[in-house]
Amino acid sequence: MTKTSMIIVDQSCPGCTIKPDLAVKGITWSPDNICDGDQVAVNATIVNIGTAIAADFYVRYCSLLVSIHEKLLRDLTQTEC
Repeated sequence: MTKTSMIIVDQSCPGCTIKPDLAVKGITWSPDNICDGDQVAVNATIVNIGTAIAADFYVRYCSLLVSIHEKLLRDLTQTEC
C-alpha cells in the first residue's frame, strides 16, 4: 500500500439523533513485501464506537482517490475498543 491508499467508511444517517460512530481500527495486507504487479489482499477492521447500530454502510478501498473495491455491510453494533 502506498501513502495515497486509504480506507473510507461511508454511512449517512439523516435525521438520526443517536448516531453510530464508525472508525478504522486496523489495516493489514498480505503479502508483507509487495512488488510492482503483485496481487495484494487488504483487510480493514471497522469498529462502531457510537451508541447506535450502524446499518447499511460501505467500506471502500481507494488508491490515488480511485475506488478499487467496496463492500456493503448490513449492521455493526457498538464495539468496545
